[in-house]
Amino acid sequence: MASQALDVYGFELNLSPEEAQARRACESKQQKRAAKWDSYFKSGKLPPAPKLKKYCREGVPPQYRGWVWEQVSGASRLMHEHMNNYYEAMVHQGEASSPSARQVELDLPRTFPANAWVSSPEGQSALRHVLLAFSVHKPDVGYCQSMNYVAAMLLLCLDLSEERSFWVMVALIDDNGILYHDMYASDLVGTHVEMRSLETAARVWDALLNEGPKVLFRVALAVLKTNESTLLQQDNVAFDGIGSMPMARIENYRQVKQEAVEFEMKRRNARKNLDHALITSPEASKTLQVEGISGVADQVRQKYGK
Repeated sequence: MASQALDVYGFELNLSPEEAQARRACESKQQKRAAKWDSYFKSGKLPPAPKLKKYCREGVPPQYRGWVWEQVSGASRLMHEHMNNYYEAMVHQGEASSPSARQVELDLPRTFPANAWVSSPEGQSALRHVLLAFSVHKPDVGYCQSMNYVAAMLLLCLDLSEERSFWVMVALIDDNGILYHDMYASDLVGTHVEMRSLETAARVWDALLNEGPKVLFRVALAVLKTNESTLLQQDNVAFDGIGSMPMARIENYRQVKQEAVEFEMKRRNARKNLDHALITSPEASKTLQVEGISGVADQVRQKYGK
């Protein structure tokens, strides 16, 4: 007989006896993982890089997830680099003049309606503030449909804190952010995934924020592998279901995307080199800034008009 329960973020779960037993086992493992994180949290310092990668892949305990996400994403650093009331100023500006305000209002009640907090007046207000603030912070992106789910997830995972959620969102999407440049453009339809539990998505984000977008591709491959037998039983899905796709078109698309990815990786590497030089050698940082970041940026602008 199925039983009902709420996950740590307030989403209802309908569990079979076997699923309930598996969940209890997971909760036991989570308590052991929490013991590993406790000393790092108290010291305010993350584990060394190899251990951090391992711990994030295992899943960060919910009580430490907000702190870890802020640290590994760079959101904490970004927040301290701006004036103290920057978020409040963006909220005020967004409420007063954001071109995205109407679309945000339309999408608020559609965002996780089964979650009690998100659908409450308090949750709707917090979500509105984060989305409008981001839309004026980065006007070339503004607000994209389905970004509301990302913001709501951040709020739930970061102790319902608007400002902390805003800065993790900035760390993800802003220039030199975690995700590939221009990944967020006219819409986010690819990120809108119905999920049984946000806990599962949060486990993926633990690794994403620490390791970068390669995690998304690995998870996508894992999903395909998990459903391999079902997919192989389908007849002509790629041809009858999708339609014709000439090989020449595929090769051309691959070439364009490959070039864009190569430029992006150069930009990221230059950024890392500059960050290192700023710490070790101010003189070297000047050279890198001129020959590294600027050079790559100019190439990207010339080729893609960005």
